Amino acid sequence: FRTPGGFMSVKIVGVVQEKFLSENEFILQREKFESLLADRKADSISAAYVAGLMLDKELRLNGPVFWTVAEDFFRRVKEEHIDPTKLQSLNVTTDELRLLDADLGKMGDSVVASHRDGALTVGQLMQSLENMPGSLRPRVRTPENLKAAIGMIVRNQYLVQEAKRLGMERDPDVLFEYGMQRDETLASAYYERRSAEVQVSPE
Repeated sequence: FRTPGGFMSVKIVGVVQEKFLSENEFILQREKFESLLADRKADSISAAYVAGLMLDKELRLNGPVFWTVAEDFFRRVKEEHIDPTKLQSLNVTTDELRLLDADLGKMGDSVVASHRDGALTVGQLMQSLENMPGSLRPRVRTPENLKAAIGMIVRNQYLVQEAKRLGMERDPDVLFEYGMQRDETLASAYYERRSAEVQVSPE
């Protein structure tokens, strides 16, 4: 074929074709695709459901309290803690939350956000973050991060109320998923504790 400097010829000397090695491998690949498509559909359905649930909840931030809290979060929370082993990266550590608890102790009863059915106090915000497994805590370093985290916490409160109304605490699928996440959290905490006990010298 023609190139700016003249002509070029190419000889193909080999080809690699990806083939399914067996019927089992084909089934496995198909299951991965089906799972991916199901997850995407579930994400869009759940997003629409949550948007509908929160539509009339009138969630509002209490400006003066929010900005005071946001300043403390920005001062205490460092950048994301990346785990080199890829097992558990943290957006905010338990130690950082302890320091924030001390900083914001006197503001515990102050309302940081209000909604149609009540309010979220600074104390409740801190308690919610502390109760979350480390790997599931949201980013809370910047005001924008904190605003999103408050929205998520209030959303979760409404989702819990709705789940209780529907009797989901007795649903076998919910109980199974809860058990899986509980075991994963416990295993992660166990790994973290045991790995902290291992001393490795530079040599």
